[in-house]
Order: sequence, then structure tokens, then C-alpha cells
Amino acid sequence: MGSTASQAARLAAPGLLAASVAVILAVAPGARQTAFEPVLEPRLCDWSNSSGRAISCFELVVAEDRRKPAGRKVRLPVVVFRATSARVGAPVLFINGGPGVHSSTAGSSATWWNRRIKQLSFLKGRDLIIYDQRGVGASKPALDCPGVKKTRRDPLNADLLRRVLTDCARRLRGQGINIASYNTAANVADIVDLRRALKIKIWNLWGQSYGSRVALEVMRRQPAGVRSVILDGPYPPQIGRKFNWAAPTLTTIGKILALCGEATGCKERLEDPRKRWVELLQRLHKSPVVTVSKPGGGLTPMSFRINDVMLMWVVQDSLYTGRGLRRLPSLIAALSQPKPDTRLLSRMVQDYDLNVYGPYYSHGAAYAVSCNDNPRPDQEDERQIARRHPHLKPWIEDMLSVDGCAIFAPGGKIMLNFEPVKSTIPTLIIAGGLDLATPPAWGKETAKHLPNSRLFVFANASHDVSDLPCAQIVMRAFLNRPEARPTHKCMAKPAAFSFDWRWLRSAQ
Repeated sequence: MGSTASQAARLAAPGLLAASVAVILAVAPGARQTAFEPVLEPRLCDWSNSSGRAISCFELVVAEDRRKPAGRKVRLPVVVFRATSARVGAPVLFINGGPGVHSSTAGSSATWWNRRIKQLSFLKGRDLIIYDQRGVGASKPALDCPGVKKTRRDPLNADLLRRVLTDCARRLRGQGINIASYNTAANVADIVDLRRALKIKIWNLWGQSYGSRVALEVMRRQPAGVRSVILDGPYPPQIGRKFNWAAPTLTTIGKILALCGEATGCKERLEDPRKRWVELLQRLHKSPVVTVSKPGGGLTPMSFRINDVMLMWVVQDSLYTGRGLRRLPSLIAALSQPKPDTRLLSRMVQDYDLNVYGPYYSHGAAYAVSCNDNPRPDQEDERQIARRHPHLKPWIEDMLSVDGCAIFAPGGKIMLNFEPVKSTIPTLIIAGGLDLATPPAWGKETAKHLPNSRLFVFANASHDVSDLPCAQIVMRAFLNRPEARPTHKCMAKPAAFSFDWRWLRSAQ
């Protein structure tokens, strides 16, 4: 699940094969089988390149439904950042998360990627291949739901959201799009076709969040040609039976508040952090505050009424990053003042606003993949939490208020294989100890079934664990020697966790 995946809970409430190998498609009984051959079309790179690397751009053309090779086609944009060194290792394919998060293959994202590629030091000497998954970003067709922006004025209006999603699904079907063809299995087949089309013999997979589930399914279904795999925030299929939203969020919040209770400066400011957090939610339930978001990204300024439910969504979104982890106690202190100081809240709401409503997420694709994989996730954990913690009941009720799967996959069958992936492919698993989207326990569960895996938990990191310099050192060592256990002195002593009080100090 990507950094915008918290909206999926709010909005969906549902988280080179050898050249001789082809995808064989069954047709009518007794009829001749037809092999579908993907097409890779060169395209003009529509951005200004200052990445320090040469780039090549393509579109991969595949069948929307591989059972109907002559039917509708899907076009996936692909960008290859070429290695700069003379000695080039096997390339790395980046598989993004969400589902539904854009990989930013369009020219409008050139500035971001020109900067980002320079930060990924572990990729030195290797090509990096990025692409948008089917239905996402610049792919065609894109399963976008622009009407979701209508809910920005009233984000907790379940009836409005339900109408918007119904209209979106009806529009996509009216365009002839087969929503059932957008699922994890199809994403796996697209990756197999991409490697064949690029004529790459072996490559490495780097799956982030939901992308790690796709990578795992490649290991299960089509492992040929995969040299090694990096699971960056593992999202294994065996946890896919459950909804998996409330409990991981509360676990991370609990860990942060426990750290606060032990940290000098934090415990003095909040005394009893857990109690103050509950009191803040109860206060906002009765007396919401209003703040203005000016997020950019094509979005106009907007006032948001922040009650207890909206605060939970805003905080959950912020906790995807280490910065958000460090700010939570400061937010509690600022909003608990007799006259709440909303400056930090405004900044966090702005981030939430851009993540949920900005141009980085294809809501229709998120629903399609999530709901086709499992249209009926088990929500009993959420209901138990609501019963045990009455102050969280409004948030849980909002979380479960709209059944997006009834709209996007009505009567659908479960397509995801919930059995653990078992493979001997060398695998590096990295997890953030405070990650609420893909908790470290999921990394441990994944590793149990991969005998050639190495699990590294970075204690004080969140969902952005691969941004850490130490994580990138480990990732580079792994890519250079997948069979060896990567080690580095940076792993000997985890970085100290420090809270960010700058916003609170400026308020006093």
C-alpha cells in the first residue's frame, strides 16, 4: 500500500521469460490455442531530462483480457533510466504500491524523477525500469474517478461518496472497460510480458508496498528470469483475507505514544500521552476545529472541518512517513491547548488533501484491484475495536460506511491466492518497525516461507523505510551479492528516535 493508501480505506473501505515461452490463452473447447504476443512501441520521452542518466521511453501494449487476445488493448507507459557506469549489472524493475499509486511516468513528473533517481544510490551501475500498472496513471485506459474530488467539500459524506463511486464504475463500464481484468494476476502477467518485450534475460524486482505483493506473485507464478527480489514493506497474500486497517494504525499510534512516555521532553509536555490522545479525540468529537488547506497540485484552497474522525484520517496519512511519526506528540500538545494551535494541523491536512485528492492516485484502479482480489475482506477486527474503544467507534463506522466492492466487483469471486508464497529466489525484505501500512509482523510472516530471504527491520522507520541511507546501503549490497547476507555497520546501532517539537515551540 502506497503513501496514499489510507484513502483506500476511507474511500474503498475494502490496503525475459525465454523467448520460446508464451502466454497461452484457452479458447473454445477443442479449438486451437492462440499465443498472445505483447508489443513494445518506442515513444518520445515527453520530459526534460536532468537526471544524469540517459532515458528510453516505451509503451507496452497487452490484451486487457488475455482470454481474448483480439479484444481491447491496454497500453502501459514504460521509462528506462540507463546506468551511467561502464559495468552494468542486471536491471531493476520498480513495482509501485497502492494499488492505484502513479509511478509518475508522464512528463509532468520529470522534475520529481530527475531529483529522485539521484537519491537512489543503491541503483548505481544498473538500469531502473519504471512503469504504470494497468488502469493507473498514464496507462490507457486509466481507471480514474475524477468525481471523487466532489467529496473534498464534505469528505465524511458517505452517501455522496457512494454516488460518486457508482457513477465512476458505470462510466468505466460504459466505455467498454472490463473492470474484472484489473487485478493482481493481470499485473503479474503484464510484468512477464514486459520482460519478454524488452528482451531482458534476467532482472531484479523491487516491489514497494502493494508492489511487493505483485513481486511475490511473480515469484509464485512466473519466476523464470528473476535474479533477486526486494520486498520494500511486504504485503503478503496470506494477510489478504482481512481488512487490515484499524489494528495496524492503532498499533503504530500506540508505539509512538509509548516512546513519547519514555522520552525526556515528551513525557514532560504530555504527562500521559495515551490519555491526552483519547481526550483530544473526545474534545474534537464535541468541538471540531476548522483549518484551510492550500495544497497546490491543481487543487484550490479548501476549508476542512476537523472532528475526531477527520483527525484520525489525517494522522493516519501522516504516519506513512518518519516525519509524521515524529510530529504526532507535537500535534496532540498543540491541539490540546485551551485555544488550539492549528498550524501544524493545517500542514498535515494539506498533505492529506494532496495525497487523497491530488493527481497521484487512480481510485478506480485501486477499487478494481483490491475488490477483484478479495471482494469480501473480513472486517471483524474493526468491529471488535469499535466495541472495545468507544472513542474510535465514529472512525470505524466511517471506515466501513461505503462498500466500494459492491460497486466495482458486485458478486465477484475471490481472485487472490491466500496461500503463502514459497520460493528459493534470493529475497531482501525491509520493513519499518513503526510502519502502519505494512507492519513488521508481515515481514516476519513473509520471511518464514522464503528460505533464501533476509529480513531487516528498521526499528524507528515507517512506510518510507527505503529512503533511509542505511536501507539503501543494505539494498545495494544485496543487489551486488544476492546469495550473501548483506551487512553494514549502520545496522549495528539503530538511529535514535527524536520527536519534532519545532511547531509547538513556535506556538509558545
